[in-house]
Amino acid sequence: MRPIALTLLLLLAACGRSTPDAAPAAIAAPASLQTAAAHLPPAVADYLAALLVVEQAKAPVTLEALFAKAEAAQDALMEITSGVDGKALLETYDEAGFAALQARVRGLVIHRGMDIYAQPEPGFFLALARTRGLPADVAFFEQYAATWGPDLIPVYLKLRPQPTPCVRFGESRIAPMYAAWQAFAARHPNAYAQHAAQNLRDLEEAVALGTCACDGAQTVKREQDAFLKQFPASPKAAEIRARREQLDKDPDVLPVNCR
Repeated sequence: MRPIALTLLLLLAACGRSTPDAAPAAIAAPASLQTAAAHLPPAVADYLAALLVVEQAKAPVTLEALFAKAEAAQDALMEITSGVDGKALLETYDEAGFAALQARVRGLVIHRGMDIYAQPEPGFFLALARTRGLPADVAFFEQYAATWGPDLIPVYLKLRPQPTPCVRFGESRIAPMYAAWQAFAARHPNAYAQHAAQNLRDLEEAVALGTCACDGAQTVKREQDAFLKQFPASPKAAEIRARREQLDKDPDVLPVNCR
């Protein structure tokens, strides 16, 4: 599961909306917790091998396949293990092994503690695209880096003491990002198409849902009005209008604040 999609699932759950029932399939924990992280999950080893090929390429190459392998490595490290209290695989390493894992798996930010995640590092892939990639790779990772903040959540969200981040409605973040992803998809229709489409859907869903606001109902309404004015043909336009009307007539049906 990709991080943006996970963020939207958290928002849905916080607002009382249902989330998919499917859970990640459990995998067996390593037979021994590798102190030197010598035995990497196959998907992680595959990603690192592909990264080396790209870095050693004599001419520019597309990074799209490499990025897919990075996401597969992310999924492998976050897979829920069996027999160890439902922990993610990356939690099963001992301290020395985890430190070695972090050092070895270049291009992924791997973290555990209060927050547990493994995620492709925007700056790493942008730098790689500029030195080894094609123009579409550079354009994609420029937008990818612009989408993710330094805390590795989308820049239109904000962390807070509660587990669920809030949406920064009314701060002129969502519409410009939506326009940028639309522009990327139009310029490079055959590159990273699923990623561009997913980012557009996530932004549409945030506006249509209109909840978990960092401030209040007025910021949600302002965001929805601006979005509909700029993108009247959005696939979610009807839902956004309905939610906007509901906020005026019966805002307590679905409050703008997360529980």
